[in-house]
Amino acid sequence: MCTTAWSSQVSAAVPDGRGGAIVVWYEDRNGDFDVFARRVNSVGTMLWSTDGVKVCQAPAGTSQLLPKAVSDGAGGIIVAWVDDRSGSNTLWAQRVDSLGTCLWANAGVLVAQNNTALVTSFSMVADGAGGAVISWATLVSGLSSDIYSQRLNAAGAAQWGVRGASTCTDAFDQYRPQVIRRGSGTFVVVWEDVRRTFRTDLYGQSYTTTGTAQWTRDGLALVTSADNAFNPMAVATATGDFHVFWDADSLGVGQVRGQRYNTNGAPLWAPFGLEMFMPGYTGLAAVASDDSSGAYLVMNCPDTVSNTLTVRAQRVRPDGLRLFTARGKRLCAAASNQLQAVAAPDGVGGLLVAWFDDQRQIGVLTDVFAQRVSRLGVMQWAKGGLPVSRAPNAGAGLALAPALTNGAILAWSDTRTSASPDVYVQGVDEQGRLGSGLGVEPPATPTAIALAPPSPNPAPGGRVRLAFTLSQAEDVTLDVVDPSGRRVSRLENGVRGPGTHVVTWDGLVEGRRVPPGIYLVQLVTASRRETRRLVLL
Repeated sequence: MCTTAWSSQVSAAVPDGRGGAIVVWYEDRNGDFDVFARRVNSVGTMLWSTDGVKVCQAPAGTSQLLPKAVSDGAGGIIVAWVDDRSGSNTLWAQRVDSLGTCLWANAGVLVAQNNTALVTSFSMVADGAGGAVISWATLVSGLSSDIYSQRLNAAGAAQWGVRGASTCTDAFDQYRPQVIRRGSGTFVVVWEDVRRTFRTDLYGQSYTTTGTAQWTRDGLALVTSADNAFNPMAVATATGDFHVFWDADSLGVGQVRGQRYNTNGAPLWAPFGLEMFMPGYTGLAAVASDDSSGAYLVMNCPDTVSNTLTVRAQRVRPDGLRLFTARGKRLCAAASNQLQAVAAPDGVGGLLVAWFDDQRQIGVLTDVFAQRVSRLGVMQWAKGGLPVSRAPNAGAGLALAPALTNGAILAWSDTRTSASPDVYVQGVDEQGRLGSGLGVEPPATPTAIALAPPSPNPAPGGRVRLAFTLSQAEDVTLDVVDPSGRRVSRLENGVRGPGTHVVTWDGLVEGRRVPPGIYLVQLVTASRRETRRLVLL
């Protein structure tokens, strides 16, 4: 994806809505750090400019660092980053469309006009209307750390005032904000807070789409137990409730705890939350929705037997009941260190996880591994994790985007050709099959025509992914027909080139959803006809 002579740090991967992904990284190209992005489609073809699109034309000698990205809902992304062009670390943002074109100002847009601020951390979420909400911690005039939030619309215009909304300006310090969008369309910001001296608690604030705060000024106390609560991570539900998970220093041994809150921020589980793992298991790395108003948690936890850092997962129901054991599900059986875990839903109630792994014990070099967990907690790929890439890398940056096949696209920084990391990507389907081998070679030219099984099948809601492969350019028709042979919808008609082609059908014909039932998908070329059965629910 990027093989320049400079060091590239992968920081985000976002689904492009068509089975591919957009990867974001920052790189010390041209003598200072800049932010770049590039898109890869569902069959591993690189799109956009070679070595990536530069998302910000900032003044020479300034640095753009630590980018994060979310989908704009139209096949593109919104990127935000920390920028020192004003003499202090402020936040800037850019929108890049599906063709790799920057839609906002060439230099990006300033998230909030406060040039005396020093941004220390930030979080962002798509606003559901082509824009994004960003929350950040900032040292205002070097005095105390406060939390601010801003909404940028699809055109990059600030919606919550030129300085952003004052989420919390309490005299004591606030850190590590996390922002989510709830099913109701409102936004919740959760952060670490030390207003109770010598104790770290968690506070939160809810915002309407127009930036009106719905809870107490300077935030509502969410977690105020006798233990320190830190490293908060939040997950929204479709109902407007939300979960918060955190690391706690309970009884001096540490543990991961969680709580569910209603739309008003009132706790729904036991006071001070519930244990997500057994005591002593701490190191929350990622959380994700389980698509059923519950959540998954992923942690990097020390193993006292092997003296390694293992990756484990837990699933919790909406009522707080743990669905896995107190130890969680160990995602890799190898006695190795599993580092920097990232996670995302797989689209059918399960979980996708990736990490760096030192199973081969080659000094500081690690391999890229992944695992898929079913909604019942069953490992879908290899017991020791799926080796995605065994090319040497030093574990600099890792990101994961779910794919339409219920698999994933992984991106990472890689030192296989030089000490300056490059950017590589790999696709993995739902069965753990790699898209282009273990190295960097592209997929081989297909040698046969094949119509892949529809995915998912049965297809809830009628949305289904159909893929077919050609060994040479051919005139193709792809139809959905009923059991009597009557054509219901023609999805492809014309000459298509060699390679794999992906079509997504939403189960609609002239704007109307077809009835549930059994259908046939037919691929016809001059040399062959193939048929697959499809069940619509």
